[in-house]
Amino acid sequence: MRVLFVLVALTLSACVTVQPDGWTGQGKADPDEAARVNSALGNRYMRDGQLELAREKLETAVKFDPGLADARANLAFVYQRLGLAEQSRREYRKAVSLAPNNPNYRNAYGVFLCAQGDGEAAQQQFDAALEVPGYRLREVTLTNSGICHRKLNDLAAAEQAFRGALRSNNNYPDALAQLALLAYDRGDYLTARAFVQRYDAAAPLSPGVLWVAVRTERALGDRDAAADYAAQLKQNFPRSDETYQLLRLENNG
Repeated sequence: MRVLFVLVALTLSACVTVQPDGWTGQGKADPDEAARVNSALGNRYMRDGQLELAREKLETAVKFDPGLADARANLAFVYQRLGLAEQSRREYRKAVSLAPNNPNYRNAYGVFLCAQGDGEAAQQQFDAALEVPGYRLREVTLTNSGICHRKLNDLAAAEQAFRGALRSNNNYPDALAQLALLAYDRGDYLTARAFVQRYDAAAPLSPGVLWVAVRTERALGDRDAAADYAAQLKQNFPRSDETYQLLRLENNG
């Protein structure tokens, strides 16, 4: 199951010509404008998966404007994707320091800390995000909090967080998926089935949910339903890890 990042997406407000060193236009260089343009380009490269180019532009942006929190947060995410944990931690800290009431930065930093095995610090960031008045993506942070609790084998806290996410958004697919998995793992197959069905009504079935559905229906003895979910998994996601697990299960009888 995936964890969710919400980062600020900067866009160029006008068409500009960008020189190799980051300056725009003619005449005397404007550091603020250079920072803005490089940050926007870095964000664009990041969204396109061109991480080294994103890194170059975002590093240039923070050189021109060290106080640009958006660039810091996006650079932290790029470093994280590149496996540069210490650099990522440094930039997340700077982004949160510059904009302590930005829940998106707090959420992303919490996901990073959880991935680094620091669950307690991660929960502090999630809690800080949730305390920001008017935060509109509470279900995202609550689901990430639950995933982090689950990694620490605190299943009661995980379930509480996932159900809190559904109180914020009754049809939030990621929380439904996590609750289906929790129910399956504890052998509550009817509840797992119910959450799979709710997910199916809210969003296209993901490989992870289909894999839970296959095993749930097999456990409940509904071979037709299990076969239907298995066919969807193999047809729609033939190269997914879940499909490989399914094939191994079928080969083993």
